[in-house]
Amino acid sequence: MSLEAAYDGYGINTNPQFIFDKCEERITKKKQAIEDLKNELMLLEDQAVQSYKNHVYYYKLNPDTIRYARVWLWMVKNNKDNDGNKLDKRKKYQEKSCFEFIRDYVKEILGISDIEITSIIDVNWGQANDIEFSYLDHTWRLEVPTIKHVSIKDYQNYGSIVFKLRLCHCKEHLIETIGSTFEENELADIMQKGIEKYLS
Repeated sequence: MSLEAAYDGYGINTNPQFIFDKCEERITKKKQAIEDLKNELMLLEDQAVQSYKNHVYYYKLNPDTIRYARVWLWMVKNNKDNDGNKLDKRKKYQEKSCFEFIRDYVKEILGISDIEITSIIDVNWGQANDIEFSYLDHTWRLEVPTIKHVSIKDYQNYGSIVFKLRLCHCKEHLIETIGSTFEENELADIMQKGIEKYLS
């Protein structure tokens, strides 16, 4: 095998090895530039995630209250308290108070009444809580993110929606997002859109 001589635009013979080296040098520089851009993008994404974590919090839908509400559903289902004793309907339980608070607040922010919360689902090991409820013979979900548990990978995969409240309609195994927002006071409008879409 031999290297054939090459000529530049002026007809001057150029060493092929020199051409190869220049090509490899340009590729190496471009790869380095891409790596630099990737690192810069990661820094920007990390800054964005920290900004969301510092400025987004759903005070009345906080993870602790929702967790107690979820425990209450378990207690009712099993007719036992946290200590394994039979549930005493006359006794005041913190879990029950939290459940009633969440139920009433969900009704308030969605602008509806007569809902039945059927389950509260822990999503992705604490990343969010899905409050599933029945309303007008349909199943709905309000997903509440646990802000401190949202990872940069979640943000990279799905964007800012992982920090938003998300309202969904459920039918069998199909879960369809109606809308999402950072503001609780926008949920009633989103719920109304869902009602018009699925109940009309």
